[in-house]
This record gives sequence, C-alpha cells and structure tokens, in this order.
Amino acid sequence: MARSSISFTLISAPDGQTEEDLLDSWITDILTKSPEILAQIRLQEGGLIEIYVLGTGIEEWRHVLDSIEKIGISFSVLNLASGSSVAISDIDLTGNQGHRLTIHTGRLDWSTDFYSTEMVDFQGDPRDVRSNDDLVSIIRFMSVLAEATGKRAILVPETMFPEETSPYLAVVPATTR
Repeated sequence: MARSSISFTLISAPDGQTEEDLLDSWITDILTKSPEILAQIRLQEGGLIEIYVLGTGIEEWRHVLDSIEKIGISFSVLNLASGSSVAISDIDLTGNQGHRLTIHTGRLDWSTDFYSTEMVDFQGDPRDVRSNDDLVSIIRFMSVLAEATGKRAILVPETMFPEETSPYLAVVPATTR
C-alpha cells in the first residue's frame, strides 16, 4: 500500500492573524483531509519513527538547541557516560561527546544522540502516536525544526536512508537558508 504524504510550507501570517492561528488552521486542514496518516503511523510494522532535517551542520544544530530553549519546549539532556543530567549548553556539537537530548512534546518523546552534524535527527515511538493531539504535537515540533534550520523537516519510518524514503509529513520553512 502506498503511503500518504503531506507537505506544507510555513509562511508569515496575514494581518490580523498570528502565526500560531495560521499553524492551527493548517493542522486542522491536515487532520480533516488526511486521517490515514495518523493510522499509518500507528500501524507501522516495527521500528521507530524519525524526524530528519537533511543537509545541516553545526550552525543548524545550534539554532535548533537555541530555539528549543527560547520557545520553552520541555527537554532533558543526559550524559551517557556518567548517566547524569547536564545543561543543554554542555552539548559539544563538534564531535560525539556521548549526550542524549530528549524532547517532550505532549505524550511523545523525541530523542537524539547527535549521530551526525550533517542531519538533525530525532527518533520517537510510533505506538505513542494515538490521537490527533499527538499528530499536532509532531507537526508543531517539526515546524520548530524547519524554522530553526531554514530547511525542510520530514517525518519518516525508521530508515538508514531518509533522503530516499517517502515521508509521512514534510514541513518546509517560510525562508530557506
């Protein structure tokens, strides 16, 4: 069965409407027109779901980390060697220093171990995606990543080749870098 895919571009809100109102409107439209995406994510056979932003570098990762702190998204950072919590500013993006960043959005957790600076990547459990509210939290998080990096954020099933995988969702920023 072919997978449904939706892509939308973030734009500046028209006069009299906030960007949050515009995003809410798009999310409602997406949920109305494509409920099968939620079902496909929930019924995915094994593996995780992943959010990727491809073609990044250390600068984009720094923008992501800054945005997470600025917006007030709930997160935790774990030093994998010691098992202790550390500040987001302690993450060294120049090499794998053994940190795990976990983002908490609603009921969903998205984790990254900073495998590569060439892509922003977060993994989540498709079994946790149970409602439209969960899908909304995914779209909102993808929007933060797209805006922070100036690049397209995609939601795909777990894969070693995200650039070759048809996404469930794609969010394109208003302006690209």
